[in-house]
Amino acid sequence: MRIFLIFFLTFLNLTFFGQKPKQDFAYSIVFASCFQNDFVGLKVNDTTLISSQKVSSDPITGITQLSAYQDKRAVWVVDETDKKRFVLMTVGNNISIDVMLNGSSTKFYINLKDGKIIFIDNCFVQELGKRKQKVTIKQFKETVLLF
Repeated sequence: MRIFLIFFLTFLNLTFFGQKPKQDFAYSIVFASCFQNDFVGLKVNDTTLISSQKVSSDPITGITQLSAYQDKRAVWVVDETDKKRFVLMTVGNNISIDVMLNGSSTKFYINLKDGKIIFIDNCFVQELGKRKQKVTIKQFKETVLLF
């Protein structure tokens, strides 16, 4: 009996070895780095999810507490204290994102095959020899670990 139990546990471990967890969401959008008392808004496929909300990036994690994601049931906007539900959107491989920052808008066209996890940053970039703050995005295919 003891040998059977050892064999069973070994077989069980081998069947799960190397399998990736299934992502049960269409996309996840996180307001991430370099925000300091900024007012942000977000539209996905021309649907307003966030109209104007003040955010600041955490000095430890580097991200804000504001995010939006779509699962099988609905679209959700989550901040420090609240979770709001929106009607489910039809999403294919591509979405458009409008990011409003302190009154200015930047539009991005996202191919979700490049990653379903989307970080929105407002960091300094070098452009034409000058440093300026610019809204950019990063896409990730795997879970993002913050240290």
